[in-house]
Amino acid sequence: MTEAQETAEVQRLVFSQPGSGVLLERSWKLEVLSGADVGQTVVLRASPSLLGAAPAAALVLVDDTVSRYHLELDLFADGLRLRDLDSTNGTFVDGERVKQAFIEANSCFSLGRTEIRATALDSAVLVPAQTKSVVELADALAASAPMKRLFSAFQVLADTPSSILLVGESGSGRAECARLLHELGRRRERSFVRHRFEAGVSREQADAICFGLADGQSKARGGLLQRADGGTLLLEGVEHLPIESQVRLRETLETGEIRPEGTNERRRVSVRVITSLRKDLARRSGIEPGLLARLSVVRLEIPPLEQRRDDIIPLAQHFILESGSRVSLGPEVSRMLLTHTWTGNIDELRDAVRWVLFAEGPGEAFWQTLREVFVFETVEMLGGDVSRASKNLDLTAIELWRYLGRREFQFDSL
Repeated sequence: MTEAQETAEVQRLVFSQPGSGVLLERSWKLEVLSGADVGQTVVLRASPSLLGAAPAAALVLVDDTVSRYHLELDLFADGLRLRDLDSTNGTFVDGERVKQAFIEANSCFSLGRTEIRATALDSAVLVPAQTKSVVELADALAASAPMKRLFSAFQVLADTPSSILLVGESGSGRAECARLLHELGRRRERSFVRHRFEAGVSREQADAICFGLADGQSKARGGLLQRADGGTLLLEGVEHLPIESQVRLRETLETGEIRPEGTNERRRVSVRVITSLRKDLARRSGIEPGLLARLSVVRLEIPPLEQRRDDIIPLAQHFILESGSRVSLGPEVSRMLLTHTWTGNIDELRDAVRWVLFAEGPGEAFWQTLREVFVFETVEMLGGDVSRASKNLDLTAIELWRYLGRREFQFDSL
């Protein structure tokens, strides 16, 4: 038995149905169409799986043109990666002998004289309902129905090798969702690598960033895919990549191999790729269709804060605690947060809370009003105890007295 066969494991091959977005789970059925083993079938769920004449193979073939360990298959929701294991009589796709290839559902391939068809078997994924008022996952929380559903999907997707496309407005938390997906699964033991491509990046720059530069070059370094090997790679701004680099990235996703610039050496990598795309670019992204298909095996939409207003107060309180403060939000501040239009989504809410707490730098008019009400309510909720309030507000008692005096706040309890 080979090392690959010993380490083969069952993985949930999940994809989202185009249009509906419903999550489906896929396994693969192999059926022998011709050759000595015609009619034989097997359903594969473990990756990698071996095909050949050896008794330990997932599909054992008696055809004398098939080697003992002829072919290795890596299973994905969007296709199968074929890797010929230096067989005597070769592996063929569309009549051409291949060392490796990526095929989709209902495709055929041949081992020697044996022809095999790969068929996808799909079943619905049960996404558990969340009954808690506030759901916490790792360092994230959700109180709204849309985000609870999304968190349930994250738990299903945590360990799938499927690539994931996160679509949402600016500031909606796509990067945070990507990191959450990484932290929930087994890949959390390895690196989480994030990179944004800027407009105008050249092909040479893009290829060096993605695939690295070979040893011996003046600026030798590992690329994104090598750094993220075994872990998760979050890509932003993929639409800015030159088309040649996009095609090369697609080929890497299909072969599981990288070739650093300046060498013909190929290295195998195992990376789960998550791509972030702004919602207004989703239909006119400029991404090469083949690459987009490989990047969006699962497509998830992150709702804007406007559609998940039940998250506003829990998130604001979370940001307060994250800053080291233990202040609770009062009713008037809560009302102001709930009625405000958060065009910048979560990023704007986080910035507003930070400014309200520390008032560092120029603040928007709304933030300034929010801080005044926040300070007033904090003192009021503490029964007018300025000393205790100052500690909670990260101010000295004198600074707080002066702040209150400038704004002519009046407290019956003072």
